[in-house]
Amino acid sequence: EAIGVDVDGRRAALDALALGLAESPRFHVVRTFTSSDEVDSTVFDSKLPWSTAEQLCETFGCQGIIALEGFDSNSSFNTDKRRETYEDDEGNERTRTIYTAERYTTVVAGWRLYDVEGRQVIDDIHDHAESDSWSGEARSPHDAEQQLPSQYQTVGEMAQASGRWYARRIAPSWLL
Repeated sequence: EAIGVDVDGRRAALDALALGLAESPRFHVVRTFTSSDEVDSTVFDSKLPWSTAEQLCETFGCQGIIALEGFDSNSSFNTDKRRETYEDDEGNERTRTIYTAERYTTVVAGWRLYDVEGRQVIDDIHDHAESDSWSGEARSPHDAEQQLPSQYQTVGEMAQASGRWYARRIAPSWLL
C-alpha cells in the first residue's frame, strides 16, 4: 500500500459525504477537523465518548456527529500475457504477445451517526465496502501498467463512492 493513500482516501470519503449532505435540507454540515488530525483507522474503534461529543457539539453548535470511524483500502495488481494471431500489412499471419495489467481496489469504511442530544448512536455501519477494477492492454508489461490509474486515484474513487453512499443512506435525496 502506498504511503498516505488511506489518509487521502479518508479525506475523499469525508469530502464526498459533506457534498452529499449539503444537497439535503436535513443537514447543515460543519467540518470539525481534517483527516490529518485523525488517529489510526484500525477496524472500527470504540465509540466516541459522550463527553467529547457534547464538547464538540457545544463548540461547533451542532446536534449530532457523523464520524468516519474506520477506513482501510486494499489494492492488488496483476499482469498477465497472452499470444495473439494477427495479419500483417502484407497478409502474412503473425503472432505477438499482448500484456494485460489489472488493478483491483477495495475500500472498507465504518460510519457512525451520533445523536448527541439524545445520547444515541442512530446508525452504525462498520463494514461498508466499495470496490472496482481497472485494466489495460499493451505490447509490454510497462505500457499496460501505464494505462491504469494510480493506487491513489483508485482508492480516492472508491472512498468518494463510500462517502456518497453514506450521505444517501442518512439523507435520502431525489435522483433525476
